[in-house]
Amino acid sequence: MKKLLTALVALLLIAAVATSALAVKMYVINDQAKVRKSNNKKAEVISRLPEGGSVEVLQTEGNWSYIEYVNKKGKKRNGWIANKNLSSTAPHKHTWSDWRITRQPTCAKTGLKEHTCTTCGTTKTKEIEKAKHQWGKWTVTKKPTCAAPGEKVTTCKKCGKKGSKKIEKTGHTYGEWVVEKPATCAEKGVRSRTCKVCNNKETEEIEQLAHTPGAWTTLVPLTREADGERAYKCTVCGMEVRETVKAEPSLARKDKGELVKTVQTMLSALGYNTGKVDGIYGGKLDSAFSQFARDNDVVFAEGWIKPAQLDALVSAWVRSIPEEKWMGANDSLVLTADPDGKPGDVLSFNWILTNDGFDDCTLKAVLMGKGADHDFRGDDVVALMGDEALKAGTANSLGGTFSIPATAAEGADALSFRAVVENDKTGETWLSNAAVYKMVS
Repeated sequence: MKKLLTALVALLLIAAVATSALAVKMYVINDQAKVRKSNNKKAEVISRLPEGGSVEVLQTEGNWSYIEYVNKKGKKRNGWIANKNLSSTAPHKHTWSDWRITRQPTCAKTGLKEHTCTTCGTTKTKEIEKAKHQWGKWTVTKKPTCAAPGEKVTTCKKCGKKGSKKIEKTGHTYGEWVVEKPATCAEKGVRSRTCKVCNNKETEEIEQLAHTPGAWTTLVPLTREADGERAYKCTVCGMEVRETVKAEPSLARKDKGELVKTVQTMLSALGYNTGKVDGIYGGKLDSAFSQFARDNDVVFAEGWIKPAQLDALVSAWVRSIPEEKWMGANDSLVLTADPDGKPGDVLSFNWILTNDGFDDCTLKAVLMGKGADHDFRGDDVVALMGDEALKAGTANSLGGTFSIPATAAEGADALSFRAVVENDKTGETWLSNAAVYKMVS
């Protein structure tokens, strides 16, 4: 009866607000009362207001009131609320007793607890979550294999509920690999192995074997002007394998290093402007070499300096050094044929240069001429090497390999080689002893 009278009073006050232009302060009497976008039960909920909070009623329409309220962030907002959630008087503020458990929770069922207002006697009830199961030991009911997973089960000691869990499959236990198809140089092979438990078969490829080279055949002879090409037939499968024989050394645009620096130094010594001697093959080097090529009737296409063109440059550079400036060398050159060199179309050599002097010097080139007593002052083939520092003192040495086309030695009974080194301190040019290689007929 008391609640009914309170509701009637609220309705009368709200009705009075409807005819008034002034806002009326009202109180929220239901916790989590919904505020909606419009006066319709299906309208979007934009906020929820706590019990006891105050709002300003701006107007009413039927069972709804348009209110102004303050949200959780302290900002004023507007919306619609059902009249049943409002009262002109502040709701009673409960003084709650401590919670009392009325039903203990178990792992099968939730519990209950309640507390009571010591002033008005209102009671509130709240559910308590279920307790956790007390599982017993796991028992394996199905052992896993490499073909199928297993299973294990357990039982709750309190409620008797059963629990189960999958046990992952075990790995295969394979035997040794068995070659089913041997690999050859023509195709890949196949091998397999089998699981000792479930007979699962695993197969994989065996990599193709390398070809077995036969005798090399020259297809395009290597020259100092161009690369060569050679081929062999595999003695097992008969397949022809081709290989390019590079004409070395050569330089291409954007190359960097000491060999580029040597070319720049030699061109500069001959009076051609290469710009900064920085070891970088760029446009200025091309321009300088183009002018050198025109002056010396050398065929040259910009962007690529071939071995024959390097030979021409080194020959010109050697000829430009006055004979009185050639100094007696303290450098010993030892040269031998390389037994592992490319057969037939090229001759390969191992070389060692030792500095027995007192100053550091730099290897500029290795010169080659036909005959055992060549003077190295003419237009002969030159095997050019890059700049390499050779320090002073006994046993300070350089070494390496280089190759020349076999055609470069045609008609010669011997070849002579000398190393050209430059004294780093004085700039004087030294010529090493002659290393003579006798041609084998």
